Amino acid sequence: MWFLASFDLGADISLGYRRFKDGKPTATSITVGDGSWAEVTLTTTHGMHHVTEAGPQRVWRTIENAHTLWNTLDHPGWDRFGLTVTQDHQHVWLDTPTSSHTWPLPPQQTPDAVKPSLPP
Repeated sequence: MWFLASFDLGADISLGYRRFKDGKPTATSITVGDGSWAEVTLTTTHGMHHVTEAGPQRVWRTIENAHTLWNTLDHPGWDRFGLTVTQDHQHVWLDTPTSSHTWPLPPQQTPDAVKPSLPP
């Protein structure tokens, strides 16, 4: 499910625990590249987890949408996903390369430090 959410949240995702009580975390958080974040309590009150979020993206809504899709797709495991890479693009697919469920991946950026240099 997190794999599906990452297609909309981006590659720069940080997860962590927050709000410690007696040495144990009481919430978990997710922060994405644009600074948007969501924090979710680990315990429930009246059967509900409390969610707080801020930033330009609706992080928790994206996670909920990914969870709904994951359920709709019958909880796919790693063995149902594949990757197609061509010179022009790359994308992840579910079950077959021609599936209606595909997700484009952003082009890979080569860090300046490891870019090959051409002689003058």
